[in-house]
Amino acid sequence: SGNKVSVAPMGKFCTLDIKEKMTTPPTYLTESELISRMEKHGIGTDASISTHIENIIKRYYVELIPGRKLKPTKLGLVLAQGYHLIDNSLVLPTIRSD
Repeated sequence: SGNKVSVAPMGKFCTLDIKEKMTTPPTYLTESELISRMEKHGIGTDASISTHIENIIKRYYVELIPGRKLKPTKLGLVLAQGYHLIDNSLVLPTIRSD
């Protein structure tokens, strides 16, 4: 961590500073962010979107955590992974909007 390396590409010298860091996962979507994405992809109607979100919570695919964020449960992750194994297109937004 913090190592410096000098390199000479094509006769020019430069110094690279190498830092060791861990990547961080993206934050979970809030309900409003999910609604925006559903609207963007034509999934559901204004009247049905809230019902879709209620259903994924009731079916334990996600849990509502502080900040009104939707955190996938183990069941939700396994379900999505199963769909991926069957057919990758099953987890794309276009499958619901078509």
